[in-house]
Amino acid sequence: MKTQEHFSPLDGSLIAALPQSDASDVDSAFEKARSAQRAWAALSFGQRKAVMMRFHDLVLEHQATLLDVVQWETGKSRASAFDEVADIALTSRYYANSAEGNTFGRRSVKVLCPL
Repeated sequence: MKTQEHFSPLDGSLIAALPQSDASDVDSAFEKARSAQRAWAALSFGQRKAVMMRFHDLVLEHQATLLDVVQWETGKSRASAFDEVADIALTSRYYANSAEGNTFGRRSVKVLCPL
């Protein structure tokens, strides 16, 4: 399989050698995503909220590691990396607490740009 190497702008070290996808890989990923979406849609709002809040808690629990990773892969300052990690935690908490009120009785999302 063909790969592409990605290096850290921080120190030039190899971050990863990532596989290059082809059309069949993309098709497979979409099928898996559709299946996952159906399973997610079958959950109650309370169950979804619990998942989102657990994600929020894990981001905060592992924020030092996440900050290191963001800095390593982007070369950003610690403060800028913190902005990214905080945004992830705050966004997950926001949607965990507001998603039910934002659906207006709908339990599905329309695709605006079909692939």
